Amino acid sequence: MVSTLADLVSPLTESAFVAQLRARTPLVQRAAGIGRYATLIDWNSLLRAVIDGTIPADRLRLTQGGKFLPNALYRHGDAVKPQVVEQVMANAGSIMANGVESYLATFTTLCANLGEQLGEHVSAGVIATIGPGGALDLHYDDADLAILQIEGRKRWIIHGDPALDPVPGMKTPPGDSNSETPPELDIILEPGDFLFVPAGYRHRCENQGERSLHAGIFFWPLTMARAFTLLRGAAIADPAQRRPLRAGADEAADEEAVLKDALIAQIRALSLTDLRARHRATKPTT
Repeated sequence: MVSTLADLVSPLTESAFVAQLRARTPLVQRAAGIGRYATLIDWNSLLRAVIDGTIPADRLRLTQGGKFLPNALYRHGDAVKPQVVEQVMANAGSIMANGVESYLATFTTLCANLGEQLGEHVSAGVIATIGPGGALDLHYDDADLAILQIEGRKRWIIHGDPALDPVPGMKTPPGDSNSETPPELDIILEPGDFLFVPAGYRHRCENQGERSLHAGIFFWPLTMARAFTLLRGAAIADPAQRRPLRAGADEAADEEAVLKDALIAQIRALSLTDLRARHRATKPTT
């Protein structure tokens, strides 16, 4: 069972992977056993979880030709339309299931352990693709990403010149998929392979064969930008900090002093341990 950082990255050591997280450069680790990630999920169990609602419809996106399909096409309220899902997949489509750690026990355990070990917010997604191409066009993620190839073969094309340290809410054009710049990494993953794609690296995939199934483990580190977001949440919850600052000109200096004192007090009261715990508990958003 893959449930810890050591299980996830073996035969790479935990310290070597942490160094890779800090360096933020791509890494490929070839199979340490073809079925090593199959204990997390397999093709049939994913489809069952999609059809029976174990994974809620709002956690699913269906794509064809790298483009998202309208939600209304395959959803009916809180449920999916099984026949439509089957039709999409029969016509070279993809299922993307995000945030599965909240619904699939194997990922619940793995993501909780990784978050505890690394002090980061960790989430998981699963992508199943039939036919050529991939689920998405050229794009980058705002989290560091570990790819676990479970079934089938998939080609990953990763470009250099990444967006620098992206965070949720930061928008940078993904670039031209037809760029003449050679890819930094162009590799075909086999079952059991591990690929690390740092945040900001533009990438796209091409299925190799009839079908492919892989899981993605997303790592969001605590950043100063994220710390400000967490502090904002605490301020919103405090009635005293929601009071409008509408002093007149003769009171502006006093109000400025009060504002600075309140901000300084928050900073002095900061606990990195508390911030990390709050960060792990909630996914960063825009």
